[in-house]
Amino acid sequence: MGAKDSKRSCLSYEDAVKRMTDAELKRVCEAFKRLTNGGQYLSRQAFTQNVLGDGVPVTIADWLYAACGGTSRGIAFRDLICGLVLLTKGTQEEKIKFLWTLYCNESGTQIVRSEFQSALQIEGTLPPSEGSNKANPSWDRTSISLFGAGQDKVTFEEFRTWIIYNKEATVLSKWLLSNPCVSLSSDLETPTFYQTLSGVTHLEEQDICELEKCFWALQSASTTGHLDFNCLKSLVSPPVPLKACKGLFLALDVNRDDHVDLKELCCGISAACRGPMVERMKFCFKVFDMDRDCYLNTEEVQYMTQTLLFIANENKLSYATQLFHENYTQPKRDVMENARKESQKSNFETEIMKRHNKALDSLNNRLDKNGGLTQEDFLVWSVEDNSLVTPLLELLFQVCHVSLGLKPQCRHDEYEIVTGWL
Repeated sequence: MGAKDSKRSCLSYEDAVKRMTDAELKRVCEAFKRLTNGGQYLSRQAFTQNVLGDGVPVTIADWLYAACGGTSRGIAFRDLICGLVLLTKGTQEEKIKFLWTLYCNESGTQIVRSEFQSALQIEGTLPPSEGSNKANPSWDRTSISLFGAGQDKVTFEEFRTWIIYNKEATVLSKWLLSNPCVSLSSDLETPTFYQTLSGVTHLEEQDICELEKCFWALQSASTTGHLDFNCLKSLVSPPVPLKACKGLFLALDVNRDDHVDLKELCCGISAACRGPMVERMKFCFKVFDMDRDCYLNTEEVQYMTQTLLFIANENKLSYATQLFHENYTQPKRDVMENARKESQKSNFETEIMKRHNKALDSLNNRLDKNGGLTQEDFLVWSVEDNSLVTPLLELLFQVCHVSLGLKPQCRHDEYEIVTGWL
């Protein structure tokens, strides 16, 4: 039989890659790295079990392995690509040449009648001979149609002409030519980690890939080797108030193992930045719900109020600084205009304070008899009187992009992040 170590696919690597989509090539590359542990050759066993599957007979698996370029060392990535593309995307002519390498003799010049009969018995096209000389009608028809009377060998051209009109003559020809059923992708295949995480968050796969790069960089720079509280605090504070860092860390550390893993980071960033407004508000609530009982006790309400006021006042000071530069860095403005701007600034600060006081009064009215606040009441309050919560949402949005590695979705978001951060 053919398909010795010297045999290779009739398809070049460059041509094979052109026929694959980026997703297919990436999938095969990742699988090859995983199965070879970063090596250069895929073993015969791994090829049989993971590429062909356990249902393929061992002998046929060996034929396909050798025909795809497998050697005693294994099968190289380029040869694997050529073989897979030929089997799944090859033309009829290429597949016929591939079948020829499986059935021809060692020199690759002809198919011998006795070897061809043995091959068909091994692949299951013909029943085993069982040592009897009893005639086999199926083999007789195949033998006469291919070899003719009194002929024991055929050339490639003779085999090609025969197989084109007899595509279902053998198990392998039926598999490759008559009823192609192999593919480089499948709707039923197990989704990747990125696909799974993307499915349960509001992040795209590319977002998760970028966050992963940043995550490993942050984790490797940590003294403990983990993204723990001290590592997160050094990243986000300032601008996040120091007393709010613990709550932010606990909101991310879902399983409370004292460090944030990649999944927790992605889910937290998704909830804080990309989710609907209600989900973002719930994340803010988690920052203050230190014991995670979906209820803010008196101490937690006080902690929340102080934090929200601090962030809101910082936001107001930033706006006041902007007004100062607008008013006093323009030499051509007269005294009256500067006075008018100063009055506007004062009116603005007064209006902000009124909004804050109104929001605090509304919050106090929603507290229960114990001075606590449920998550449901917090959500209603934050939607109706959001002048205190909005600055926190904006701050978390900026921190997730600047400090934690999330890429902006559009130019507008990028502009808002940069101007808000500065």
